[in-house]
Order: sequence, then structure tokens, then C-alpha cells
Amino acid sequence: MKRDLKVQALLYLLTFSMCAPVTARGEQLEKGQIADILENAEQAEAEKNPSGEEIPLEEKPMEEAQKETADTRAASGWVSQETSAQGTKWWYRYPDGTYPADGLYEIGTKTYYFDADGWMKTGWVLLEDKWYYFLPDGAMAVSRWVGNYYLLEDGTMAVNQWVGSWYVGDNGAWIRDYGKGKWILKAGKWWFREYDGSYPKSVFKEIDGNIYYFDTDGWMMTGWVYIEQKWYYFNSSGAMLTGWQKLGNVWYYLEPDGTMATGWKKLGSQWYYLNSSGSMATGWKNLGNRWYYFHSSGVMAVGWTLVGKQWFYLNEDGVMQTGKLVQGNHTYILSGSGALVTGWYLENGAWYYYDNNGFLVKGWQKVGNTWYYLREDGTMATDWLQLGNTWYYLDGSGAMATGWTYVRGRWYYMNSSGAMVTGWQKLGNTWYYLNSNGAMATGWNYIGNKWYYLNGNGAMATGWAYVQGKWYYMNSSGAMVTGWQKLGKTWYYMNGSGAMVSGWNKIGGHWYFFNGNGAMLTGWQKIGGIWYYMDGSGAMAAGRWVGNYYLRENGAMAVNCILTIGGVKYSFDAAGIGSKVVESGGYIEIRDSNGKIYKVEASYATDPQVSDEDFLTAIAYAEAGDQGISGMSAVVMVILNRMNSSAFPNDLRTVVYQRKQFEPARTGVLTKYLKNLNSIPNPYLSNTRTAVRNAMSTYKLYKEGKGKRLINGVTLPSGKKEFDYLYFMTPKAFENLGLDEKKCDVLYLSPSSDKYKGHIFFNKWVEK
Repeated sequence: MKRDLKVQALLYLLTFSMCAPVTARGEQLEKGQIADILENAEQAEAEKNPSGEEIPLEEKPMEEAQKETADTRAASGWVSQETSAQGTKWWYRYPDGTYPADGLYEIGTKTYYFDADGWMKTGWVLLEDKWYYFLPDGAMAVSRWVGNYYLLEDGTMAVNQWVGSWYVGDNGAWIRDYGKGKWILKAGKWWFREYDGSYPKSVFKEIDGNIYYFDTDGWMMTGWVYIEQKWYYFNSSGAMLTGWQKLGNVWYYLEPDGTMATGWKKLGSQWYYLNSSGSMATGWKNLGNRWYYFHSSGVMAVGWTLVGKQWFYLNEDGVMQTGKLVQGNHTYILSGSGALVTGWYLENGAWYYYDNNGFLVKGWQKVGNTWYYLREDGTMATDWLQLGNTWYYLDGSGAMATGWTYVRGRWYYMNSSGAMVTGWQKLGNTWYYLNSNGAMATGWNYIGNKWYYLNGNGAMATGWAYVQGKWYYMNSSGAMVTGWQKLGKTWYYMNGSGAMVSGWNKIGGHWYFFNGNGAMLTGWQKIGGIWYYMDGSGAMAAGRWVGNYYLRENGAMAVNCILTIGGVKYSFDAAGIGSKVVESGGYIEIRDSNGKIYKVEASYATDPQVSDEDFLTAIAYAEAGDQGISGMSAVVMVILNRMNSSAFPNDLRTVVYQRKQFEPARTGVLTKYLKNLNSIPNPYLSNTRTAVRNAMSTYKLYKEGKGKRLINGVTLPSGKKEFDYLYFMTPKAFENLGLDEKKCDVLYLSPSSDKYKGHIFFNKWVEK
């Protein structure tokens, strides 16, 4: 095979030498160079081709080729013949016995060359001024290197052209370093020396498939370079970049010619925008007073686009839309910022609600924990809303009310579904009544033939209820009761209006007394200073005896009086104890509560029965009406002091009516004032009452151990601690009775002998 290759190479060179062969550099081949080519041809099997691979000469046995191309009929196929000069030779027999000759023939999937005699050729073959190479199995080589030669797709040897990055000359052989210069590094910078020793300056140059740019001094540029008002980018190796490039954290687009793109750029079906700096726009961008959105990939958004948590709509031109957007059966609202409106939206004073898809909501809508109602036109309802037979209330914010709701001065109750309720409602442990229009009832309400009371909070009252100064009682169902009611162990009476009675009340022909709490009293009761007796039913006893006590027709226990009962006269002391009256010398003998018998004036039995204050007012004015408040207080104190002394009766009336003690009681003056206190002219009456009250108050404190008996305006003698006098009379009466002034403990105003207010007050009855 080597010899064949030499011969073929020699034939090739001789052929080209006939037409003055030249090298790829335009030089004529010399004889010495022909020898070199022959040497190269001889080494072809061992060399590497320009791609650096071992030359793959196939050594496929002809027997295998026969199998690949054999006809199914035994009479066709490859036929070999041994020759003494050339060894084994091959030819191909068709089924009809003919054979290919003098040309190229396809057998199976491969192309073969047969000479004029029909013998299959291998190695280099020149056909019509074109060289072919046939592999050892006879198949024509295509699209591959054979040694330093390249066979094209049609099998012809390439000449005077680039094969990839390699150049083959006019004889088809690969010329090493043809047309290539050399990179030179100097002082950290690169320049390129051409094949002829020159170097590029201020120019773009393609080297090994890459484009480079060299400045005016011939240095290779890197990074951003501004050339003729256009930007280019060259990587660290100097190669010009094109297409999308991420430089730092920024994306740029470099056109196929390397220029940096700015402004709008359509790539395929996608639009991009490159800022004036060339950086790829992302996010929102305002261009020409229109907003656009670019995804993180730089692609301009169109249609519905989710940005963050908000939706936006950008038309087919990428322009963000605002206002109303109608798509199919839906109308969307895009805010001034372009965001799809979801949730609440205010338009022309009315509120609307859009769901998460931007659809206008109608009917009931729960937002958060609150229900709202959107009418058929989408407007939010407020105030009262009737749906079917049910009423709802939605406040000013549109929120559906539940529970208690205050509307224009009235309370209403809405159940958990928001429906307004009416009638009786038990909420918690409390009953309420909602009238037919739903308003909570308060105060008195007549419901189902019964009265109920609902307090200011609407709660139905049970038990006791205090209403406008009166007490009422409601049973466990809340209904107001009337008539007699036993609550616990106590009886109460509710009149026809349901009000609890107190004080005296005549019921069913009988008098009853109810205390301030409304409780009916039984037994002995002191009322207004007078004793009464109520039997077990509470009825007041009248005109009958109860033990040793007598109850008059008005129910008052007889005291300090003489009554004829059943034709017999009885004397009743201050304690109400009655005893038969014994008359003696025009006087009446009575017994006080201590059991002592005293003779009293007959008027004792006939004078009007009045209160202690009125009684003292009458006697004080009768005795000392002209002696001022202090003088009358002193007289009253003497009377009270006698009640506290064992030497005198222990009750007020007996003290005053005691025989020969108080002149007005004997003469009838006291009787006159007792019958008509108003006969005492003012200011005397008012002054007398003041004097009486002062004395009674002072005496009460004294009896309680809380004070001393002192009279305002009266100065006691030296050594005297309180006003404890038991007697008083005029100086003339004092002398007529022959009393010893020095021994009677007489009251003086001053060390002089003047008597107080025309009276002498003294403690002891000592005659001279």
C-alpha cells in the first residue's frame, strides 16, 4: 500500500508540475519540495490530520465488503482473482453476468471506482482533473481527512480552501499555519503578528472563529469598548461577545455584529427593553408615559401578570391598563396603579367588593370574620335590609350586625345569622321582648293579657322591681302579680296597678299596716308614736281589749286617758295599762307605769290626745309664752326632769295634769291650746315649737348618755353642771308659799338677786 501511495502522490505531483504547480502561498513547487511531498505521502498513514487525530485508513477485508454488497443470487457479487504481479484483484459481477467498468458505481450504500477492464481501484484516483480516494475495501472516502488531505462530501479532494480552521493548498495538502499569525504577550497586553509580520490596528479581525478588536496601537481590547459611537464587549480573552450576556449582575444583548442593543428589542416572539446603558430592563418601566412590566427574564409581560401578590393587565403592546377592563362576561377594575382591584372598592360614593379573581361580588359575602351584602348592582348595602320576610341590619361600614344592635335610639337583636328577631328571646340567662318591628321593649308592656316590666337594659324583671318610686313583684315567668302575695314567710299586698302597698291600707273591710319594705305587720306595732295591734291575719284590732290593753275604734291603744267601756270608766297610763277609775274630790286617781297612784285634774280624761311635741308646745306656751325661746325651753326641761325623778309621775301627761302642779291644766287654758294649736299666733307658735324641740333633743341626748341638760341662753350658777331643776314659779308665789330661797337651790342669772325671766327655778321644796 505504501508503494501505491507513493506512486499516486508522484502521479499527482507530476500532473500538477505540468501546469507549473504552485503552493498555497502562490509559489511554484521546486524539485526539493516534490520530494518533501512524497515523503509526506509516505508518512500519511502515520501522521495526524489537522484535527489532531490519527489518520483512520480503514483496512476492512474485501471478504466483508463482499458480504455487505452480495446479491441474494449466487451468480452475482464480488469476485477476486489472484495475479502474480499485482496479487489479489477484485471485480463485481451483476446478476446478468455483466460487470461495472471505467467509472464510479454505487453498490449497496457505497461508491466504488472500476477501471476500463472492470478492476476495482483503491487509493488515489484522478478522474476528470479531480482527485478521489478509495479506501482499502474500495469504498470512496467522503467528508473526511485522509492524511493531510480532505475529501469533500462528493468525494473530491479539497484544494485552495478552508476546511474548518485549516487551509489546504492547490495540491490539496494541509498547509500548517497558513494565513495565521501569532499571538504575542508583551507587558501584560496582547497583540497579533500576522503571517507576514504585520499586525492589525484600529480594526476588527476574525482569528480562529472569534472576532477581536485592536486599538490604534495594535493592542487587543477587552471589556466594554466604544467604537464609532457603538458599544461592544470583548471577554477577558479578547473575543467579541454576541447575544445575551450577563456581565456582573446585569444582562445585556449584543447584536450579531457585536453592537450593544438599546431600546426595544424583539427576539423571536418576545419583546425586551434595553436601557440606555444597555442593561436589560426588569420590573416596572415607564416609557413614553406608559407603564410596562418586564419579567426577571427580561421578557415584556402581556396579558394578566402577577407581580408580587397583585395582578396587573398589560395589553398586547405590553402597556399596563387602568380603569375598567371588560373581558367576556366580567368587568374588572384596575386601580390607578394598575393593580387588579380585589376586596373593597369605592366608586361614586358607593362601595363594591371584588373577589380574589377580581370578579364583582353580589349577595352575601364574608370578608374576614364579617358578613356584607352586595346588591344586584354590586353596591354594598347599609342600614335596614329586607330579604324575603327577614330583616337584617348593616352598619355604616356595611358590616352585618349580630347580637345587640343600637339603631337610631332603639335596641334590636340579630341572631347569629344576622336575622332580626321578634317576640320573647332568652339571651344567656335573661329574657327580653322584641316587639313586632324588632325594637327591644322597655318599661311596662302588656303582652298576652299580662303585664311585664323590662328594665332600661330590656331585661325582663322577675321578683321585686322598683319602678318610678314604687315596688312591684314579678313571678318567675316575669308576669306582674296583684293582691296578696306570700314571699318567703312574709305577706305583701299589691294593689290593682301591681304596686306594693306600705303604711295603712284598708283591704276587704279591714285595716292592715305594711312597713316601709311592704311587709304586712302582725302583733303589737308602734306607728307614729301610737301602739296598734294586728292579729295573726294582719288585720288591725279596733274597739276591743287585747290583754290589759284597749284598742280604740281607730285602732290606737288607749294611753293617758280615761275611757268608759261597757259602762265602766278605765284609766289608761302612758304604757296603755288600763285600770278602773276612782273619783275623789273632783280629781281622778290614776296609776302610772310604776304602779304609783296620783290624783290628776279631771281634764286628763277629756282633753284631746296629741303627740308629745304638740302637748309640750301647748303647755310651754300656756306657762311661759312671753319668756322667749330660752325661757320656754327651761319650762319644758323642768317637765322632762320630773319624768326622770322618782318624786313625780313617770309619764308626760300625768306630770302636767298632776293635782295643783300646772295652773293651765286646772284652768282649762291647756285644753284650749290642745284643741287648736293654731290659735297660738306666730311668731309665738314657731318660737314655742323651736323651744320644745331644743329641750326634747337635749333631754334625749342626756338619756342616751351623750350629753348634758343645758339650755341655750341660760347661764348656770357656779358649780352647777346641768339644768336639773324640778320646780319653777313666780317670785310672788314663791314668797306666798313661804319657801326658803337659800335652801331651794335657786337659779340666778348672775351673782345679783335677779330672777330668770320673772321665774324662780329651783331643785328642792324647802319651807322656812
